[in-house]
Amino acid sequence: MPGHVTAACPNHVWALDFLVDQTADGRPIKILTVTDEHTREALATHALRDWCRFNSTNAGYIEPGAPWQNPYIESFNGHLRRELLDLESFNTLYEAQLLIDDWRLEYNHYRPHQSLNYQTPTEYARRWRAENQPRLS
Repeated sequence: MPGHVTAACPNHVWALDFLVDQTADGRPIKILTVTDEHTREALATHALRDWCRFNSTNAGYIEPGAPWQNPYIESFNGHLRRELLDLESFNTLYEAQLLIDDWRLEYNHYRPHQSLNYQTPTEYARRWRAENQPRLS
């Protein structure tokens, strides 16, 4: 298994993990979390296996019980757990989806990150792309 690749630009390395929660009546909810390691953006969920195959991308896996192998997603999951999942009681899966997506939008657009020089992930990604976009002559 290859070692961890350090993200050099947006969309270079994505971190994925699952969180498990439940509705108020005890039905399980499994949440796929996907973050861009370079921009720290929380990305939407998607058909990951097909996306990787069609884009000729590789996936690296961390060992279960080894969170130090992927600190970015572990940090994100900790925020999601403390700031939303531990505080809310979801009555339905639909309600959980709406609240989780609202939280993700707030995380990306309104919360500056110290690791990004106090920019939001969306702002950092936009500036990085503008500064590193090939110039047309």
